[in-house]
Amino acid sequence: MTRRSSYFAIEIDAPQLKYMKLKDYRSDKIVLKNLGSLAMIDIATEYSSPLGPMKRVIITDFLISVSSVKHMIISQLTLEIIFRYSKRIPKFDNLYHLQAVFSSSMIHLLPIFLESCPNLKDLILDYYFDGARETELTSVSQCLLSTLECVEIKELLIKEETWKKLARYFLENSVLLKKLILRFNDFSIANQDSDIFQELCTFTKPSQECQIIIHRQCH
Repeated sequence: MTRRSSYFAIEIDAPQLKYMKLKDYRSDKIVLKNLGSLAMIDIATEYSSPLGPMKRVIITDFLISVSSVKHMIISQLTLEIIFRYSKRIPKFDNLYHLQAVFSSSMIHLLPIFLESCPNLKDLILDYYFDGARETELTSVSQCLLSTLECVEIKELLIKEETWKKLARYFLENSVLLKKLILRFNDFSIANQDSDIFQELCTFTKPSQECQIIIHRQCH
């Protein structure tokens, strides 16, 4: 990292790097070189002030630089920055495993991000209800029609039924889905899991092999 007064720049040149965890809160410039071996990335960024045009270009360039990864973990704040400021989301053609944090107020943007992952097989969603109930998912991403096999949705609350729209979206549109795993925080889920299961089974499933698994999440 270089520093001149309040200017911060990060440059990474690592042809043998396979895993990167990036937490960035203040850098003005990020330069990534020779990351052909990078297989997994964990991204958590946060900027408190509005981003100028130069920072928006940096975000887009950064995504392009890591677009060959196979496994990605991405935070809610990072996704907010991408959707708000990035000029475009590049294609992650090699991405097979994605773990992302989505709130109920952002869940309508999920298909947009999934559209950039055409070969995705495994999806883990850390989902939390933030008061927004508009969870309409109107478009179907390519990976649901051709590659997605396993979806796990965590941090669910049984009393907030917005999760049902999310579960229905994957059950009714994922052609090759083999597993839908739902993890609830509620301690009472053990008494209701059979009712939940029966309701989910009423949703149309193009993949007849899909297994629905319900868990009470332990902390």
